[in-house]
Amino acid sequence: QWYTGRPGGLVEMYRHYRELLQVLCSDKGNPVGSHMVLKSPHHTFHLPSIAEAFAADGPSVFIWLHRDPSSVVGSCCSMNLHFREYMTADFESPTAIGRRTLTRLGDCIRKATADRVELERAGHRFIDILYDDFIADTVGTLEKLYGEVGLTFTSEFAARLEAQLAAYKIKRNE
Repeated sequence: QWYTGRPGGLVEMYRHYRELLQVLCSDKGNPVGSHMVLKSPHHTFHLPSIAEAFAADGPSVFIWLHRDPSSVVGSCCSMNLHFREYMTADFESPTAIGRRTLTRLGDCIRKATADRVELERAGHRFIDILYDDFIADTVGTLEKLYGEVGLTFTSEFAARLEAQLAAYKIKRNE
């Protein structure tokens, strides 16, 4: 309840998070650009706070990656089980974790869907991408996405991306 139901959201916390990300990027020698990638499902509970904290120069663009719910639930259950192992000695059955995770994800998507409607009314953009399309044609999907957000997608970037994807497949023994 503390995380999901805070009156006024988590704007100040996301502002600090933005600053932390900027420091981490600058410490690596990378220029701090105009976009950030936040890829935890937990952020979905706080889209209005993210929009306010990150959109210093205008409306945000949210890229909403849609995955098969059965794989998302299983992945989140695994993540929650591992977090519990590190955070507490109390036992919670996998059945209880699964039930809680499924309920929370349902609450999350209902809230995010309602927040999306309001954010779009306020001028923020959402771009929907199917995870299966992204996996089937990563380069093509990203090229299309770059075009939609007005970023330049070069052949050099495509070649580097293809090389990284090939190296990743070798590493995973695919």
